[in-house]
Amino acid sequence: METGVEKYYNGDKNALPEISVNFTDYIAMLRAHIQKENRYFIIAEKEYLKDDISRISESFEKTEKEEIDERVHEKYLHLLESLKQQIKN
Repeated sequence: METGVEKYYNGDKNALPEISVNFTDYIAMLRAHIQKENRYFIIAEKEYLKDDISRISESFEKTEKEEIDERVHEKYLHLLESLKQQIKN
């Protein structure tokens, strides 16, 4: 994604399709990941007690906070908004 964005910021307007494809692929990957997590939670709800589910959920949240810097999500959301504004202009 960053390569296409760098090209765009350096004046290459032809980089927009590359950026669009990369963001579309990224969104598809995130959706698939979320669906997979949701399936695991459905299975877990059938097999574990509510206290276990709560503990597992808290563990997932803690791991995400420790392993994936919040700024990563914000960085790409900001980048997307910036590109939307540039495309409109």
